[in-house]
Amino acid sequence: MPRKRKGADLSRSTSKARNLRNSRSERTEEQIQQQNTDARVRMAQLHQEEPEDTRAERNEVRRLEQRQSRRFTVSRRRTNDQQRQQVHRAFISDSFLRLAFQYEPDIEYYAHSKVVIGAIDKECPHCHALKFKNEPAGMCCASDKEQLPEIETPLEPLNGLLIGTDPDSNVFLKRIVSELDALLNEHNELLKIFKSHMHLIKHQLESIFVDSMHPLLMMLLESWLAIVQLHEKL
Repeated sequence: MPRKRKGADLSRSTSKARNLRNSRSERTEEQIQQQNTDARVRMAQLHQEEPEDTRAERNEVRRLEQRQSRRFTVSRRRTNDQQRQQVHRAFISDSFLRLAFQYEPDIEYYAHSKVVIGAIDKECPHCHALKFKNEPAGMCCASDKEQLPEIETPLEPLNGLLIGTDPDSNVFLKRIVSELDALLNEHNELLKIFKSHMHLIKHQLESIFVDSMHPLLMMLLESWLAIVQLHEKL
């Protein structure tokens, strides 16, 4: 007799499973409840007909599995608690070495006596900049050694165009944004050209000789000059 092909068996099995899924999806709520009730009754009958030693063995296996699961859970919780305690001890100690690599969200780091953030309400006596309470002196203006020039108010009509009092202010500001956008796009295109030329020179480096008139070198110089001119405009 010819052997049955596995493909045919798989096809029938798949068709059977599909039919079973379709029949289950077409059940009504009453049918589902009735089938569940029948299943519980059959399971109860099986348990009653099961030998006592088999039932005891199954219950023992279940108790062992539950005990092992609880033991694993307790061990994992104990390990997490130990790690959290270690981090907390390191936090309350004088050393903060590598404490950022052991961050725990449950620990209130801001409550530590050495962690003082506060508000930015202290004024620098030199430049009048607002600072934190314990911020080192000279962080803002190097103790009045660095002084920024005062920003002068632009003349009219530029001042009105910038602050929005001029009727043409919106058009003026939109024009600035569009010009900057075009300038950035041009800058990106020049960078792409420069990278492509550098990539070409990298692959043909062995064939390039020291010649100021070599076409690849000329292309590189042109790209470089264009980028320099663009940065001068910025």
